[in-house]
Formats: sequence, structure tokens, C-alpha cells
Amino acid sequence: VVGVVDAARAPFDAAGRVITDPWPAPFATGGFDLDAVGVRHVAADTGYAAWRRVRFSAAERADDSVAGTAADPDRDGRCNLLEYALGTEPRDPADGSSRAPTLSLADGGRLALAYDLPAGRDDLAVVVEWSADLANPSAWYSDGQHVAAPQIEPLPGGGSRFSHVGVKNLAEAPRQFLRLSACLR
Repeated sequence: VVGVVDAARAPFDAAGRVITDPWPAPFATGGFDLDAVGVRHVAADTGYAAWRRVRFSAAERADDSVAGTAADPDRDGRCNLLEYALGTEPRDPADGSSRAPTLSLADGGRLALAYDLPAGRDDLAVVVEWSADLANPSAWYSDGQHVAAPQIEPLPGGGSRFSHVGVKNLAEAPRQFLRLSACLR
């Protein structure tokens, strides 16, 4: 950087401002010397990545059949991503029983699904879906015509309880199903 403020000889930045060296130099070519720049970037180990690192060894993390999002190493019917979402342990099949989503009958004869999400699950998108037909994979709906917006209550110690209610009562649609779907953002 040239050590002058004279606009006729000074360099300019992208916004058209004069670039100058405020320190006088004992020679005509400037007063700044840059020998090197070092940049170190370490990816943040948060969310699902941190949860996975704590629960699986390096060798297991390399094997998607054990540590992948769709894997179920404890064979409890919950994939690793759902274990993460619900705050349960992927190696303990008994751990999820107390934290499992609950299905009940709400006022007006409508199905209701409630589940707890621990705090710090900002990397997740969780959706409750409704269907009247388990045979058709494309017949799952998450819109306001089928599932009402959730009621959300804070849990002691952090996290939240979500309660979703189907819009149709059982008299309107005698066959109804609700499911919890989670994916990483």
C-alpha cells in the first residue's frame, strides 16, 4: 500500500475509497510488509454430528449400517435419526419406551400425537403427517387441512413437548394414521 493520501497517486478499494498507509515510511515505496497469512478453519461439531461422535466409535461412524441416520443398531424400531430427535440412546432398546411418541384420542374424536424434543435440535425438521391409507406411500399429508398446528409446551430442564391433532374426527374418517417424520436440515 502506497504511503500517500494524494488521490492522483493512491490506490482505491472496490468502493472507490483511497487506500492509504497512515504510518510514514522512510522510503518512497510504502510502509507495509506482509510475509504470510494463516487461516485455520475447524468445522463446528454440533447437533447430529456431535451426537453421533459421542455415541459411535470412529470405526462405527465409517459404517452406515451401524451409525447412519437410517440404521437401528439396538433394533428397537427407531432409526438413529429418530433416536437423536427424541433424545434416546441408539444402543439401548429399553431407553425409548418412556420417551416414545404417544397416540391418543383428543376432544371431538380426533387422533392426537405428542412427542418431546430435547433442546438444541435446531438442525432438525420434524413433521407430523396424516394418512387414511397405509397402502399408498404418497397419501401422507402434513398440511393444515389434515393436521392442526402443534401446541407447544416447555419441558422442565429444556426442550419442548409438541402435541399435534388430526383435523378429521373418526366419524368422518374411520381409518386414520399419524406418523412422526424427521430429517436433517
